[in-house]
This record gives sequence, C-alpha cells and structure tokens, in this order.
Amino acid sequence: MNEMNSGSLSNTPKQRKNPRARFNTTVNMVFVDGKTFSAMDGSEKFRVHRAEIKNISSVGMLLRTCDFDPNFEPRMLAGEIALSFKFSLPGYINPINVLAKVMRVTREASQLASFYNIGIQFIKINPVEQAAIDRYLKGNGKKDI
Repeated sequence: MNEMNSGSLSNTPKQRKNPRARFNTTVNMVFVDGKTFSAMDGSEKFRVHRAEIKNISSVGMLLRTCDFDPNFEPRMLAGEIALSFKFSLPGYINPINVLAKVMRVTREASQLASFYNIGIQFIKINPVEQAAIDRYLKGNGKKDI
C-alpha cells in the first residue's frame, strides 16, 4: 500500500480513540463544495462515485473505491471538496444521510486495478442518526479494526 497523504485520523488500531465496526455495503456518493455543501460546478456536478464502506466509527468511516481521480485529492484534503451520500444501517429503518470531509487517502495497487482507501470524518449528521450509529457500535464496535 502506498501512502499518498495522511490527515489527522489515526491510522493504526492502537492510536484509535473510537471503536469501529466492520461494515461492508456499497454507497453512491457525490462530491459537493466543501464550503457551501452545494453541488459542484462542471463535470463533477452530477457524477456519482461508487464506494464500499469498510468500517464505521462514531466520527467517520473508511471507504474503498476504484472510482477516484487522484487529481481531486489535494482539494479534498484542503476541505474544498466534501462527500455526500446515504447508507443503510442494520436495525435502523431510515437511510443515514452523511456529509463528510476527507481526512486521508491511501492507494492500493494490484496487477488488476488500483483501489483507494478514503478515511472520512462526519461534518454534518442528524443527531437521531448519530445516536443510531452509536447504538450500532455498542454491539459491534472494536478498537482493533
């Protein structure tokens, strides 16, 4: 794995403050303006990016995707681009709406494809939905993930 950049999220289980739970579901995300949280201009305005949630914590999650243009990484890490998406949480009826900033990006290269692991931090989440995530983590969270 080649480290492209690292933000302030803890990268190793020993450094983590918040328990995480393994979580494997696919999401469709869009890039939004990191300041106004509105749709971006240009070619990214309506483009949907597909990613898989690998793990979740009370403050963020790890996404894995091959649908990523590394040219956007500097703008994401600078907070100019945020991510917006919905996901389903086991035991919770409504979809959880997420607005998140990118904290780090790492690249995994294989002979078949390149994947990107994107560590995100929630920046806007409904308190009821946050409570649902916290309940989910109580029964499934571990610090060594």
